[in-house]
Amino acid sequence: MAGTSPTPSPPTCHDKKRLIAIGNFDGVHCGHQSLVQAVVREAKQRGLGPAVLTFDPHPSEVLGRGALPRLTRLEQKLRLLRLLSPELEVLVHRFDRMLAAMSPAEFAQQLLVEQYGAGRVIVGANFRFGQGRAGTLEVLQALGEQLGFSAAALPLLEATGEAISSSRIRALIARGDMQQATRLLGRPHELRGKVVAGEALGRALGFPTANLSDIAEMLPAQGVYACRVRVDGESQFRAAVANVGVRPTVSNDTERPPGVEVHLIDHTCELYGRSLDVRWEQRLRAEQRFASLDELREQIVRDVGQASRILSATSYAPPP
Repeated sequence: MAGTSPTPSPPTCHDKKRLIAIGNFDGVHCGHQSLVQAVVREAKQRGLGPAVLTFDPHPSEVLGRGALPRLTRLEQKLRLLRLLSPELEVLVHRFDRMLAAMSPAEFAQQLLVEQYGAGRVIVGANFRFGQGRAGTLEVLQALGEQLGFSAAALPLLEATGEAISSSRIRALIARGDMQQATRLLGRPHELRGKVVAGEALGRALGFPTANLSDIAEMLPAQGVYACRVRVDGESQFRAAVANVGVRPTVSNDTERPPGVEVHLIDHTCELYGRSLDVRWEQRLRAEQRFASLDELREQIVRDVGQASRILSATSYAPPP
């Protein structure tokens, strides 16, 4: 859904005011999951409707600060949030220049109160809102007193003494530490891509690969990985080995962006034009240049064997 605009959640008559947690929720990681569970519990205690409010596109993209690598595309993020509680309402509001130009008071009144019926608002400790990021938690609380809602900040869940955050998980993925990323996400990092025609080198080596394009999510560090792959949204994930990189053994163009190619172990079918969901389980090694195609083939045999052993030894539950 990269490049698409969400439809803003419609105004309501607010028969029941909402307890709204505001955030980007990229990755819907264990910290987000703990926060949402707390929101649902508190909303029930207060007689409010539990809700999360997120913005798309990310404010940094609109304000020219550069797009952050995504852990989850919008459709996946919304699906994961909705799975956390059947009571939870997931609100998506388009972030644009008009919204960015609102004063903190306009943001609180027009968006939080009039559009979304806020009775209580939960934000992160570093939350900023309104033109020039002038609004702080203290400003939000003062505006809430005037407009009829309360506001508070809740800390995210911690692991090994640090808050579980999307930026921390991005750093783990950037260095290929998929096992730690999985622990903080509560599931393996996942991306979706469409299979496009490649140079058929993998097929010539005896290991046909699917080359992926249209990937919105963050790529892990260059290297070879044990993965699980789902074809066209079917329920079954299949064992696979994937390469992220520039294929230095067969290409001298090391300046091009890294690509993703996936080999399904013990499974052959026509994949061109189909969508693959790739779940990254464990990094096997860094990408490297080999002296010959024979050496490359021998290493692929070892990679496939290692991936098969890792995946067969790992307990696996079907993804949500």
